[in-house]
Amino acid sequence: METNTTAENTATEGIVLVQIDPTIAVLGVNVRSEATLTADFVASIRELGVLEPVVGHYDQQGQFVVLRGQRRTLAAVETKQATIPAVVVPRPEDADRIVQQMAENDHRSDMTTADRVAGVKQLAAFGLTAAQIKRRTSRPRTEVDAALAVAASELAEKASQRWDFLTLDQAATLAEFEDDPEAIEALTLAAKDG
Repeated sequence: METNTTAENTATEGIVLVQIDPTIAVLGVNVRSEATLTADFVASIRELGVLEPVVGHYDQQGQFVVLRGQRRTLAAVETKQATIPAVVVPRPEDADRIVQQMAENDHRSDMTTADRVAGVKQLAAFGLTAAQIKRRTSRPRTEVDAALAVAASELAEKASQRWDFLTLDQAATLAEFEDDPEAIEALTLAAKDG
């Protein structure tokens, strides 16, 4: 089976570090709906390369699937990096993948309200309770509850996707008034005006 590694593997306590060609890496499923690349981020990758290894696994076809580091991978492609460092891990369970992606993004670039709602919604769909989501994502229970409330309301979920100025609490408030179009309009305008 041919892989897309271009450098010697280094194994330490079950962790394998390889160099991969970012142009043939596969971007795996991610809770982040868009991998927004800022000019500063791309400039950093152009100047310094990818400093933090991406994390992923090899699929059955031998392709490296990026689990964490899609922005780094895309920036490496854009800046024509020949290889980037990658940590090879076993393919995680879906809930673990989501928890890890949410945690990593929390400490890098803020997730949007819609992204956070989508992640919490997916975790709940995998059977995690609000308490388990709170524990596994290290997010406040009020935030988890608000995300679940938004996810349960089609109107609030769509509003969080459409209007990036909505905070999670504001989107959750829209869910409470889902049957009152005038209240929804007033609340949305108030949120936009700050």
